[in-house]
Amino acid sequence: MKVAFVTDSGTGKSIHEYAEQGIISLPLQISVDDKTYQDMETLNRNDCIRLMKEEKVLTTSQPSAGIIEECFESLKDQGVELIIAVPICNGLSGTISTMTAIANSLDIKIICIDTYVT
Repeated sequence: MKVAFVTDSGTGKSIHEYAEQGIISLPLQISVDDKTYQDMETLNRNDCIRLMKEEKVLTTSQPSAGIIEECFESLKDQGVELIIAVPICNGLSGTISTMTAIANSLDIKIICIDTYVT
């Protein structure tokens, strides 16, 4: 059985750090001044720190459903039968629910681990 590990950028590691380990990291969305960025892709940590020093208000939301679906479809096309997902905790985000719904719609088995860590 081919297995894939998926997380999100809320874990604090970069997408590239995870890629080196064979783990897929989906970007959270960061909004500031009516613009939305992809965490670690179109807005990096240094940008976030700079914006906070400028007293900008940053808000986050889960990875978009489109990005999750695109990722899961690609994994299915690669023969993945099981996704083990460890996203940001369920108490802070709806990512686990969204991942589960999308995996079920694509008929891919998924195990979501809620770390209960904030």
